[in-house]
Amino acid sequence: MAKWIVRDNWNATERDREQLLDYLSMHQITPHPSSFLQEVVGSAGDNWVDAWRYLSYAVQAYPSHPSVQRKLKKLTKEKRDIQNDVLQHRQNRIDWRGALLEFKALYALTRSFGYQFEGFDGKAPSASGEQDCDLVLRCERKKTQFAYADARAWCYDLRTQVPGRFPGSHSYNPLPKADPVNTYSRLEDGVPTDMEKVGRWLEDQLEDVRAKGADILVCDLPEWQWEDLDPGYLRAYCDEILPGKLQWQSDGPVWGDSVPVTTVEKIVVVRRIGCWSIALKNSKAG
Repeated sequence: MAKWIVRDNWNATERDREQLLDYLSMHQITPHPSSFLQEVVGSAGDNWVDAWRYLSYAVQAYPSHPSVQRKLKKLTKEKRDIQNDVLQHRQNRIDWRGALLEFKALYALTRSFGYQFEGFDGKAPSASGEQDCDLVLRCERKKTQFAYADARAWCYDLRTQVPGRFPGSHSYNPLPKADPVNTYSRLEDGVPTDMEKVGRWLEDQLEDVRAKGADILVCDLPEWQWEDLDPGYLRAYCDEILPGKLQWQSDGPVWGDSVPVTTVEKIVVVRRIGCWSIALKNSKAG
């Protein structure tokens, strides 16, 4: 497996969900009956496993950390009263996905990249604004050095603008063209012509977190059809969303001179099956 790709082989079990429930009970964290958290923890089996597995990891890995408790309490709130309102229903999903992504970021950065978790919501020294970064971490190799990460969920509204897709679709199907010379030379049917919108969205996030002074941008991106974290396949995907902007080195992709001015040094993309990263060249703080 390439260094820039980390496969996730943890399969959460019903016991993990029970430990999450025990934690909530112990700390008197009671979800509102209509909250997403109640929907998640109240569902046995595989229905919500991709959600509660990250929450369960947090409470098992950091059972005494006060910021984990505070963050979980924020998920107990009642959903907005949607009353068949499509926009409010969508906003509910956006809020939930954004909150859950912070736990996914915690999982990926500590389990896959070796950072030590210091807490949620902290202000970076290089911040030029008042907003906190989502996660504060301690670097694996330099224990005295901190890193600040911000988590950004792929824009739900933008997904609805992709031609030929059902509104709200979260899946692309970039099937590689059958080419005996280079299987990954092109992406075939299923990739929208405006796939570069994903890259432009990434650029917007890099500029947006600049004021926060974040070192790491963690995000989810539209799914690609995969059986495995194949480096060639992911390279084709990256080149499709950031055409001509990546330099491919032995240890993975580097976003070169065209990268926006930002404090971010690395982008980490998280998915259920694992995560992968893009290094940023010449990133700078303002």
